[in-house]
Amino acid sequence: MKGSCSNGCQGDLHGSRCGLSCSTRCKNGKCNDRTGKCTGCKDGYYGDLCEESCSTCNGPCRQLDGVCLTGCKDGYWGCNGLCLQTCSYCNTGGCRIQDGVCHSGSRLGFNNPRNFNTTSKLCFLVIL
Repeated sequence: MKGSCSNGCQGDLHGSRCGLSCSTRCKNGKCNDRTGKCTGCKDGYYGDLCEESCSTCNGPCRQLDGVCLTGCKDGYWGCNGLCLQTCSYCNTGGCRIQDGVCHSGSRLGFNNPRNFNTTSKLCFLVIL
């Protein structure tokens, strides 16, 4: 048996007998003693076990849902902090993160800054 269960698990261990390791993507190797859910994720990951990637974020993302906390990396944009769309249709300079409009115009063959129906790709903020 690994770890010490009388006072909770030690280090990066969890489980009823402290025999399971926390995910390597858990921030500082820390997770819940019983469930194994990460108490925080390393930058670039989100989810209970930090198993999902948020590599298009320009910094950390929210553990619950992958919302980018400091905006999108250059070359990406998206609604409500989710940087899931690419700016590959733009000339150099990328695009605005809120709506994907190119900073320096679009590449040859793209007559619309995003080359798709803009009304179907607008971002809406929903407050619950």
